[in-house]
Formats: sequence, C-alpha cells, structure tokens
Amino acid sequence: MSRDPSSNRPRLSFAVLGPLDVRAGDAPLRLSGPRQERVLALLLAHAGSTVGVSSIVDAVWPDDPPATARRQVQDLAAGLRRVFREAAGEDLIATSRAGYRLDPGRHGLDLARFEELLAGGRRREALGLWRGEPFAGLGPGFAHLAGALEERRLAAWEECLTREAGDRDADVVPELRAFALAHPLREPVTAALITALHHRGRRAEALDAFEELRARLAGEFGVDPGPLVREAHLAVLREEGEVPAQLPAAPRGFVGRAAELSALDGLLDAGEPRVAAISGTGGIGKSALALHWAHRAAHHFPDGVLHADLRGFGPDAPAEPADVLAGFLSALGVRSLPDGLDTRAALYRTRLAGRRVLVVLDNARDAAQVRPLLPGSPGALAVVTGREALRDLLVAGAHALPLEPLTPGESARLLTERLGERAAGAVDAVAARCGGLPLALALVAARAALRPRVALTDLLGEIGETLTEDLAAVFSWSLREVDDASARLFALLGRHPGAEFGTAQAASLAGLPDVRPLLRRLAGAGLLTERGQGRYAMHDLLRDYALTLPGEPEAEERLADHYLRSACAANVALSPVWLAPEAPALPGVTAESFTGPAGRAWHLRERAVLVALARRDGPRRAALAIAATFTVQWQGAWAEQLEILRAARTGGGGDGRLLVEIARREAFLGRFEDAHATLDTVAGEAPDVRAERARLHVWLNERGGAITESLRTAHEELRLHRESGHAAAVVRSLSSIAWLNARLGGYAMGMAFATAARRESARLGLSSALAVAEATIGYLHLRLRQPREAVRYLGRALPRFRELRQDVVLAESLGHLADAHELSGDHAAAGAARREASAIRARLAA
Repeated sequence: MSRDPSSNRPRLSFAVLGPLDVRAGDAPLRLSGPRQERVLALLLAHAGSTVGVSSIVDAVWPDDPPATARRQVQDLAAGLRRVFREAAGEDLIATSRAGYRLDPGRHGLDLARFEELLAGGRRREALGLWRGEPFAGLGPGFAHLAGALEERRLAAWEECLTREAGDRDADVVPELRAFALAHPLREPVTAALITALHHRGRRAEALDAFEELRARLAGEFGVDPGPLVREAHLAVLREEGEVPAQLPAAPRGFVGRAAELSALDGLLDAGEPRVAAISGTGGIGKSALALHWAHRAAHHFPDGVLHADLRGFGPDAPAEPADVLAGFLSALGVRSLPDGLDTRAALYRTRLAGRRVLVVLDNARDAAQVRPLLPGSPGALAVVTGREALRDLLVAGAHALPLEPLTPGESARLLTERLGERAAGAVDAVAARCGGLPLALALVAARAALRPRVALTDLLGEIGETLTEDLAAVFSWSLREVDDASARLFALLGRHPGAEFGTAQAASLAGLPDVRPLLRRLAGAGLLTERGQGRYAMHDLLRDYALTLPGEPEAEERLADHYLRSACAANVALSPVWLAPEAPALPGVTAESFTGPAGRAWHLRERAVLVALARRDGPRRAALAIAATFTVQWQGAWAEQLEILRAARTGGGGDGRLLVEIARREAFLGRFEDAHATLDTVAGEAPDVRAERARLHVWLNERGGAITESLRTAHEELRLHRESGHAAAVVRSLSSIAWLNARLGGYAMGMAFATAARRESARLGLSSALAVAEATIGYLHLRLRQPREAVRYLGRALPRFRELRQDVVLAESLGHLADAHELSGDHAAAGAARREASAIRARLAA
C-alpha cells in the first residue's frame, strides 16, 4: 500500500486517462454516485485551477439541470471533502467565490504525470498511462474534455512514432501502419511510415502506403496527400531512380536560337500550366532546341522530366496517346494501369498535381495527339515540337515558337565549332548551300570529320547543287562514306518501329552476332544518334530515307522473333509459372535474357514496340500478342489486352494458347459466358495448353460455386503439367488443390498438398509460389483453430505479396490474418489487418 511516510496515511491516486479511478493506496475509494464522480472528474481535468459552479452544473446535468443544482453542487463538493479527509486526512478541495479548485498535492494524478513524462521526452512511458477512453461512462457533459484529451494522446503518439521512425533498430512499422490507417489525415505519421519502410529496405511497401493514403483521401475527403507525405513519397522515388529522367542526350554543337531560348526561360516562373509549341519544317532543329533547353532547365523541375517521341511524321503509325500515357504513368510509379485514354489521362494529371515536372513531347502530328498528354497543374511545363503550327494548342493559350532556318552567321558558327580551323575559307559557302538547316549542317560536318584530309571546298563540290532542295542527296552521300555492312544495317534499322533501339535488336535485324562497330560507324557519319548505354535513335527524315532502300523480309521476321524470345525471357523471369508460346526459332536472332527486375525494366522500355509488332501481320503475331499482353507489372488494362489478342486471330482462327488467353481476359472482364464459349473451342492441343485451359476452368468453376468440379479439374491440370514437365506450374497446381480442399472442409488433405507445394517451391527457388503455399497453410491452420500457426505462416507470405503487388491475394490473406488475430485475442492487430485489407479492396474497386 502506498503511504506518506510523514503522516502514515495512504496516498490517494486519481486516474482520468480511461474510466475515472480513485484509490487510497491500493484500495478503490467509494464515491456516492455518478454525480459526485462527475464533479470530481471535472475538478481533476482542471486540477490546480478554479472551476466555476456553472461549468460544474453543465457537466453534472448536461441536458436539464434542476433548480437546486447549485445547492447540490455544494453538497457534492462537501461530500468529496469528507471522503478525502477520511481516506487521507486532507480536504484537497478549496472553495472561493469563483468556484472550486482541487489540488492533488502529494497525491498522484495520471493526467499530470502524463504531461510531466512528455515534457521529459519519455513518450512511451507517458502513453502507457492510458487505460482507455478518458472519462468513460460519465455522460455527454464530458465529451469535449474527452475529445481534447484524445487529441493530446494522438499528438503524443504521433510525435513518439515519428521520432522513433528514424531509429532503424526500432520496429515501429506495425504501429505506424495501424496509426496511419486509423488516422489518414495525420500527415506526419504517414510520412514517417513511408520513410521508415524505405529506410528498412521495404520500398514496395513504402510506395503502397502512399497509394493507399492517396486513394483513401480522394475517395473519402476529395483531397490529395499533403506536402509532408508527397515529399516522403518523392524521396523514395528519387533514391530508387523513379523520379523520371527520360531526356535523351543533349545535342552536340548547338548554336543560335537566342530569342527562342529566352522565350522558353520566360515560362519558368509563370504560375499557370504552361505549354510551348515549337514548330517548323523537317530538319529545322525543333528537337535540338527542345532538348538543349530541357537539359539547361532540368534543375528547375525537381520532380522529373518526361520525354516521348510521338512519331508524328515517319514511316510508322503515330504514337497513340494511351500508349504514351502508359509509359509516363509507369515512370511516375503507377503499378496498376487503368484501361482507356480518358481514365489514364485523369490519373496522369492527378499524379502530376503539385509536382514540378517538365514534359517534352517531340515530333507531334497534331494537337489532338498532344492534348491528353498535357499536364494540368501550375508547377508543370510542356514543350511540344511538330512540323505543323499546332494551331489548336495556340488557340488554347500555348506559347508559339515557330523556327526559321539558322542565319548564315549561326550556320557558320555551327560548322566552325564542329570542324575548327578546317572551316576557314569555305564555311560561308557551305553554310549557304545547306540553307540554314541544322540537320544538313550536321551531316556535312560528319562527312568532313570522316575525311579529314579532304579540303572543305573540295567536299562542297561533291555535295552537289541540290542539297537545300533534296536532303536525300545528303543522306545518300553520307551513306556512301560507310562500309557495305554498315549501309545494309542502316537500311534495316528503318524497319524498326520504335523511337530507339539497342544493340541486341540491331544484331537480330542484321542476323549478325555483334553490330556494335557498325552502329558506331553510322553514328559517326551522322546517320544515327547515340543515346548511351548501347541505345541508338534514327531521325525521322533519315528513317524516311532508309525505307527507300532495299529491305529484307527475313530481317523483319528476325526482329519479330527477337522481341518474342526476349519478351518470353522477361515474362519467365517475372513469373516462372508463365507458359511461353511455341514458335520455331530463327537463325541469327540475338535474344536477350533477364533476372526478375531487369525483365520488368525491359517491359517498361520495350512494351510499345512489342505491342506494335503484335499488331503486324506475320507468322509470329499470335505468339507476340500472348507475350505482349502478359501482365505482372501492368495489372489490369484487360480490355486493351483483349483487343490485341483478338486482333491476332487472323481469319477467325488461332492456336489453343491464344484462345485460352482470350478467354482469360474475357473472364477478368466479367464476360464469363464468352470465356466458357471460347474455351470450348480449344481441343486437341499439347498437354501444357490443355493444362492452361484446365486452370482457367478451375477459376471459373470456383467463382461459380462449383467447388467439387473445380477440384476435379485442378487434379487434371496437375496431371497435365506433370506430363509436360513444367515444374513451376506443378507447384502452382498443388497450391490450387490445397486451397480447394480447404474450401470443401478437407483440411487434412489440403494441408498435405499445401505442404508439398511449399517443399517444392522452396526446392526450386520459387519465392512467389512459396508465399502462396505458406498463405494457404496459414489459412488451413486458421480453419483448424490454430491461430498462432496461422499468424506465423500468413506473416511470412504477406511481405512477398506486397513486393510483387499481388493486391487481390494480399487483401484475401490480410482478411485471414485478421481472423487469426481475432481468434487469439489480439483485437488491435486484427483491426489493423482488416483496415489494410479494406483499403486494398477499395483501391481495386476504384
């Protein structure tokens, strides 16, 4: 028993951080009833200060105080004095004309101790004093006091967690996550959660935390995350290289354009969304101006630079705005790509809100192609180049920058900077012959660099009289300066449908093991632009010229085969259970190989080319469509995938694998009857294709409630995968059978199959399959009412699901985890898991 040594009387202890609790030593102190409790609680809430009688009346009788209320307050206060004298030998309550004051003195008050501990930096100890809702059970007269104390507690907890988040040895992530889910408007905690996850190497979870908050704030409150959260999110992206930095290399030897550069500089400080439209004829230097200025001004845009070649003028179809947005959104960290141009454009503008981003849209065909790609926030600036004047953009307020040819002096300076003293004496004549076109000047300079012993005046005679009228003469002249193998490669590269390409793709086009020397020669002759890291680009005018040269149909087949085999390798790296479509290999193809992250990066970079090839007629079209529509990085976009797959069914036919993939997208879009009908047309295929057909039937039957039929089909799927020797797919089938047995109540059988799946996935090094198996085992332990084991196995699976952004199975497993925590009595952990699952499901339904 706690006693005062000087008086031998027990100390009193008062507690209001929960239900009112008064004790003399260890024994509860009995009060006369609820009214006396309310008087005491109010005096304790304002301990050391005088409380007016009217305030006490309002707290004791919040609705309809009696006429005798003031006298009753006097009686209640007198009764409290007697209680305190009898228990501790002191009154503790002082009376004045202003009201009543309670001074705990030597006695303990948890509220005062709470503030004392906070002031001393002992936050955890202070928060440990809380026992529940302050003043619980005392009625509505204490709602405002309880709310104020609860806000004080939340502020203390927020400060505690945000400070501890910086300690990498402290495991505060679960508390941060629970707090952030319960209080989404308390920005510092979510910012601390993102930072803590990032610092602990859990980058995917950090990005998920931001996305969950953004979706919830938008859905419930119609607002975006505040600056603290956005800055924490951007810190993750910057460190991981996901702040976009897509600019190609700056042009070499840029000269002139002082007025245009000054006009672009003038847009940096404008408050409204800004658009600059650079227009002019082909070869006039639009792209060079845009890139030169973008590199010069990039530091004004800390949130990144986006760049896209819109292919408005060239041999290939102009870039679709929806495809460009897919690339931009991926670069901005979006992992779940929606269908439809309007939806993507809206999400793009949302992601740019509040950010300072530069968007360079090169080689636009018209304003309609550009409009969905323009940012809508004041911090962003778009620079658009095109051969047309882009009049609609100008009407909408874009700043016009029409380009004229370089002046004779600027042309001469460009040649002088590139050729040095060799330009003396002939520079004016050469500049005049080139008509002020930067592209022609660059090609002349490249020609001169390749023939250092020939005088520039002699080269001028070789160029001919038609340079300014027909740039093809310059191109053919430059092409003659390289060897036959390089010239052949140049002609073939014109058939590549992308804005740029790598050495492996060029090697497959040529059917050669190594084309790096040829690419360097072409770049040295000004016929290609080197963009670093083995990547090259071809100007659209040069591509036009390349397409006039003799081609090789077999080269285009090799390119298609290159992309097919590289895409299959990337897909398998991302998901070992993915079944590559069959297609005979072509000689001379240099396919690429990957580990998981590199496969995802390849998809991000090459997806537009892969889709373009999948839309072309050819013997590999069906296989390319299957490879192009594989989605791990891009979950969703089912309608777009279905369109690509259906288009690959030339003449209404198509092999069984293609039909299965079509049915899969129909099912994902909710067109179940169509999916069943499509699957019914698949017959007589190889075991692996029949296994994929069976797997989709398993999913459809389970969704329709036919669990027994689904289980029978899953066993058939397992048999077919074993027959085809697809070990990773066997593991997946074992997990499916385990899950279906669990749904039918066959827990022992389910555990046997799940354990086998876990053993085989561990043996094969299949981490994703291992997570599925462990989640299934956790669920089975839950059904067997073994919560501790359920929590253990589910806890192992969840980090992998988060890393792979497998949101559907993640939400499902979190629900099972919540049930397991509930069963074990850990209601706080159950609530946190359930809230996270709800947030994920809401995001998926958005």
